[in-house]
Amino acid sequence: MTARGSLLALATMLLLVGDPRLAAAPYPLFDAHIHYSRPDWDAYPPERALALLARAGVRRAIVSSTPDDGTLKLYERAPTVVVPFLRPYRTREDMAGWHADAGVAAYVEERLRRGVYRGIGELHLGAEDVDAPTVRRIAELAKARDLFVQCHIDETTVEKMLTTYPGVKILWAHAGMSSTAATVGRLLDRYPMLWVELALRTDVASDGTLDPEWRALFVRRPDRFMVGTDTWTTSRWEVVRQATARNPLLPLRLFASRNLSASNVIQAIGGVAMFGFFFMGSLDMQRVLGYGPLAIGLAFLPVSIGMGALSIGVTARLIMRFGARNVLLAGFGFISLALVLAARGPVSADYLTDLFPVLALLGIGGGLAFPSLGVVAMAGATPSDAGLASGLLNTTGQVGGALGLAALAAVSTSRTGELIAQGQSPVAALSGGYHMAWAIGAALAIASAVIAATILKSETPVTSAIPVEEELEETCA
Repeated sequence: MTARGSLLALATMLLLVGDPRLAAAPYPLFDAHIHYSRPDWDAYPPERALALLARAGVRRAIVSSTPDDGTLKLYERAPTVVVPFLRPYRTREDMAGWHADAGVAAYVEERLRRGVYRGIGELHLGAEDVDAPTVRRIAELAKARDLFVQCHIDETTVEKMLTTYPGVKILWAHAGMSSTAATVGRLLDRYPMLWVELALRTDVASDGTLDPEWRALFVRRPDRFMVGTDTWTTSRWEVVRQATARNPLLPLRLFASRNLSASNVIQAIGGVAMFGFFFMGSLDMQRVLGYGPLAIGLAFLPVSIGMGALSIGVTARLIMRFGARNVLLAGFGFISLALVLAARGPVSADYLTDLFPVLALLGIGGGLAFPSLGVVAMAGATPSDAGLASGLLNTTGQVGGALGLAALAAVSTSRTGELIAQGQSPVAALSGGYHMAWAIGAALAIASAVIAATILKSETPVTSAIPVEEELEETCA
């Protein structure tokens, strides 16, 4: 790994977020963070994994694996592509306590005798582990052989590593995941043995635009940065695969939008909260309260009426006046309150005093929250991506809701069994299980509101020939 390779990776990143004409050019990439661990071997045999890297324009890649055999599988087939790093984890279980295991140091020393490695890592540790004998031995081996040590650690730990082991070359994975450009710049200025790679750091170029502070740092220190993918789990190889497609089904550029990414998370967990109540609420009415099918359908009318009334223009006008994000927060406030009331309700609930307020609040909350979520998610989408972004949001809601409902059902069933074992009647036990599911749903709704308040940005939708008010009304409907 050379300064020239680092500069090449940085230049590629700058071009990709700069002039689109330059981004289209076939610049080679140096990927500084690839794993090829045991779960990947069947899904992506070595030839296929290497082909994916080649089609993505990755000319060389730092590869480390658990176990190390994965790295060697790729290196033996493509020694001019793979830059092998020796990961100290013999199994995934080593990740938690490797620094206190003398056997790890012996394992690393034995593997290094192969003479093919250019670094050790990626490894994980905290500041309290820096002085551990195994860490010290690995640092000694790295310094003696002029190897990099790739560390996934925070800024406090990286500074302690640099001061405790002077002369050891540290490749700081993910720039600590959250360290600011100012902090990274200060550390680079102070420690000449520090290099930084930026895998998973989408905040560096949020919404596809390079952050000015990071850009200034890249220009000032162009030979100290690298980029990477981090295939830490098998599904991350799909990121490489999608990047190679000329017309991918789901272009990865969509996820550069903070609003769209966060909106999909909210859609998934917020949908679980709503679906969970609809499903468990129906069972509660049938199995605990003794309602028949017609009575259950009529009981849920307040939800349908609330959502329907708000969708015929009311929510759109509220969004125009107060902003989609604020209306979204209000909607999830109503949903959270409804589910808290449901979770605290009695076993033998009365419809008018106990259930009707919950159902009415859910109708109002859903009628405000989910149309607003669609507006926020679509605000940053270009006209050509609008349909795809909308489809992604709907799919996330359906899939997330289904998976979450399965989990809630399992929790509810388990709680019912516990209550029966404690001597409660079947009806009371069933009610207790449903109430626990509603409590979890309330927590998910509150979490959705917190994500919306802290991550989402209020944005004006991308303009088009359709008047904004008409477009909002169509979205809300």
